[in-house]
Amino acid sequence: MNPRRIAAVARRIAEGFRRDRRSLALLIVAPLLITALLGWVLRDQSAASTRLVIVNTATDPLGPGEVIADGLRTAAADVDPIYGLTVADETLRTADQGKDRIRVGEADVVLVLPPDIRPLSRAAPCH
Repeated sequence: MNPRRIAAVARRIAEGFRRDRRSLALLIVAPLLITALLGWVLRDQSAASTRLVIVNTATDPLGPGEVIADGLRTAAADVDPIYGLTVADETLRTADQGKDRIRVGEADVVLVLPPDIRPLSRAAPCH
């Protein structure tokens, strides 16, 4: 296309905005208003925290489920504090107990380990 035609079309669009006060106001005021509202909402946000409860449904209290639960508790200490992850010290035995913890507000997430869970082998990684 010819640069003169492009300039003429751009000029006509700019003149249309200049004549139409509502469009001009919307073009300037709407982004400012949205930015101000977003800033107001984000300013009042508090740090999030997640409370995790582990349910080990296995009958063997010293089995792989308990090893996994202990590993999660240990790993939670290494999580960046900005994420606010806390893992309950006790391991529950039924999923219903975990649901009750959520209902009363003592937990946000319940991790249910199945009774047939197997530990990962410590084999060397394949290359």
